[in-house]
Amino acid sequence: MKVMNTKMSLQLLVALGLISGSFACSCLDMTVNERFCTGNFAAIIYVEGGQEVVDFERISNSFIAILTRNDRIYDIRILETLRGNIQQADKNHLKVGTHSCGVTFQVNKYYVITGHASDGQPLTTNMCQFIRMFDSHPAGSFQVPTCPAPPRPVFKLPDLIISTEN
Repeated sequence: MKVMNTKMSLQLLVALGLISGSFACSCLDMTVNERFCTGNFAAIIYVEGGQEVVDFERISNSFIAILTRNDRIYDIRILETLRGNIQQADKNHLKVGTHSCGVTFQVNKYYVITGHASDGQPLTTNMCQFIRMFDSHPAGSFQVPTCPAPPRPVFKLPDLIISTEN
């Protein structure tokens, strides 16, 4: 009986190890400049405060709390937009996950970050984006990398056949 319990315990440990390993964050291998050019914005921010909140998902016209993940919402001030257009986003808040790709920001610190901005939504970022902390405003101490222009979409119009016959 003891041998069976030991064997089952070992199998359980292996299974748990495989499950926990599958939730690790994995980022593409990029240079600092490449990482700076990810996302649709880059900005210098000041973190004023933060709190952890639970996400709610809308299902069948009723709100049900689904504990899929907690997010941390930081109160921020945008000091300078370095790249992108964040005019329609919620520029007073930064949302980061507490999951494996999540990031913890320190209050009363300055950061240069990249991330994603969506209309009416808080700015978002994660550990796969560019994030650099500063004790004081980084003006003059941070050199903004040059990002390549995004490729323009190429559309091929269909050939038009013009007939002069009726």
